[in-house]
This record gives sequence, C-alpha cells and structure tokens, in this order.
Amino acid sequence: MALPLKWYKAAANAGDTDAYYRIGLMYEAGEGVKKNKDAALALYRKTAEDPDADQQEEAQAAVDRLEDELASRAPVT
Repeated sequence: MALPLKWYKAAANAGDTDAYYRIGLMYEAGEGVKKNKDAALALYRKTAEDPDADQQEEAQAAVDRLEDELASRAPVT
C-alpha cells in the first residue's frame, strides 16, 4: 500500500471525511492504487455529504462529474 494511502485511510478511519476525498482522488487517477472510478465516486460522496468537510464543494463537483461520466458508459437497453 502506498504510504499516502495508508495515512489517508488512518485519517478517514478517525473521522476525517476530507481524507475520503483525497483517497477518491487517488482511485480516480490510479495513483498508488488500481484505478477505480466507482470507488472514487463512493469516497467523494462521503465527503460531499459532510457539511463540515473542507473539501465538500470539490467533492460534490467530483460526484456530479463522475455520475455523468459513469452514466454515459452504461449500456442502453
């Protein structure tokens, strides 16, 4: 596990929802972890839902962007 990820996970487990945003960035970009936009979206949502998070607005923008991106890749039935 990449060292930044280890520290961000520790912070997130301690209740720092901004750390979830940072982990989401890592998953979205594939930095130190396997790229996973679904995981990134879930992590961004945790931060966006916290009114006290410093990164709340950035996280909500990321949620909106990824929801649009992931919806466009869904198969049409």
